[in-house]
Amino acid sequence: MNVFSGIPAKLGEFNACLTQEDLAPAFGVTEDFLLFHLYSKYAPKYKTFTIPKASGEDREICVPPPHLMEWQRLLCEFLNKHYVRKPSVHGFVAGHSIRSNAQEHVHRHLVLNIDIRDFFPSIHYGRVRGIFSQHPFNFTHQVASTLAHLCTWNESLPQGAPTSPILSNFACRGLDNDFWRLLKKSSCLYTRYADDI
Repeated sequence: MNVFSGIPAKLGEFNACLTQEDLAPAFGVTEDFLLFHLYSKYAPKYKTFTIPKASGEDREICVPPPHLMEWQRLLCEFLNKHYVRKPSVHGFVAGHSIRSNAQEHVHRHLVLNIDIRDFFPSIHYGRVRGIFSQHPFNFTHQVASTLAHLCTWNESLPQGAPTSPILSNFACRGLDNDFWRLLKKSSCLYTRYADDI
């Protein structure tokens, strides 16, 4: 039950959505209510703050307003059901962690570790829309655009939104495949935990 509108959310209907009008009941709200919170300049905004990274730099955290947070959580359930984990991926998937990622490299003679700079912000609105437009979702342009708008802030994935971790894994599918194929030829092992390669 959507606590904000009293309309039951219908997660199973995401697959059948062709328009914004179809999306609204999937989130348990009216179309006007959904569009106001996604597009109106008067809608509640993200709250941003910084926390220190281990490197000493600041990490910006962007927390969605309550309605967006709830819709992102509903969408996150749907996304997780459709994500097929690559063997190299240890971040944001059940049963895997930074520990399981590190264990893959125990007793290796040489380990190279690199980080993707500005990981979440580097995944922009167009890439997110592309994720929703392609397999396994194949949403219409309107639905893909609306969902991408729901999941991005300032044109990129916000660190602090429930949907950002799983969407980052979808965005990195090509990267994971390319690294795995390249390094397999050299008898090297590739793993990724979020932006940690």
